[in-house]
Amino acid sequence: MLFNFLDKGISRIFEFFRGYLTSSINASVLFAILGAIPIDEMTLGPILSRMSNGFVHFQYLENNQEMHRSTKCYLKPVRCYSDIPFFDEETDCIVLEIEPCQDVARFPMPEPFTLFSPAVGKFDLIGHTGGDPKACDTVTDIVDPSDDRTKADITFLKQQCDVMKQQNEVMMRNNRMDSNRFVFDYGDHNNALNEKRILFHCNSSKGASGAPGIQVLEDGRIVVVTMLLHGYPDWYYDKQFATFTPDWPKIYCIEQGTVMREVYLKMLAKKPELCTEVFP
Repeated sequence: MLFNFLDKGISRIFEFFRGYLTSSINASVLFAILGAIPIDEMTLGPILSRMSNGFVHFQYLENNQEMHRSTKCYLKPVRCYSDIPFFDEETDCIVLEIEPCQDVARFPMPEPFTLFSPAVGKFDLIGHTGGDPKACDTVTDIVDPSDDRTKADITFLKQQCDVMKQQNEVMMRNNRMDSNRFVFDYGDHNNALNEKRILFHCNSSKGASGAPGIQVLEDGRIVVVTMLLHGYPDWYYDKQFATFTPDWPKIYCIEQGTVMREVYLKMLAKKPELCTEVFP
């Protein structure tokens, strides 16, 4: 899921980077659009600057397989916020530049995704849930966050979270849990009804953030329709509240992905040259 590096540690970046690629800038330098983290511009640059060993490994095909340094595509150094090609909090996306691996002759950069489309019908998420080898997760239930029924459902789920919190506040306090983090979502851009994103039900979970959602057209072309960002309720994916997850019906969980057109429009406005290369 989405995670806050400030709270959960910079080491989690290795889950975040492993094998997710959606677009490139040219044959030698790629841009990976990844599910971003909920922090601001002041903290994003310094945090990314600590990721000197962050890498993408495109040959991660088996569980616990050895990763040779010569096959890793390392993150291009980020020293400050201006070194980040693109970041947008509303769509929760960031563009980071990676370098070709040392053994590029044997392991060339894979072909990027270059076609994008709205999420209609069903699609497949390709990701690494829990750090497992790459797998497909077919999504058939797409939810419109602007629909009145969706808004009513989210209101109901927030109320259920409040009830559970009230019933267990003493237990949380006695076990030094931060009850302020026991929420369905937050009031900023990271909320379930953000219309720059879509909602859906899927089986993918922690470790799959950043996974592209794709559709295969009748002529064999592959289009990206979304990118997995986050799941709700927010507390459900927080380890400190693991004792409560069995009491929360799985049907009350919902996942969120970015709307690729919104990313395109944001990038077109902020970085038009980059936009023409990422969205050819």
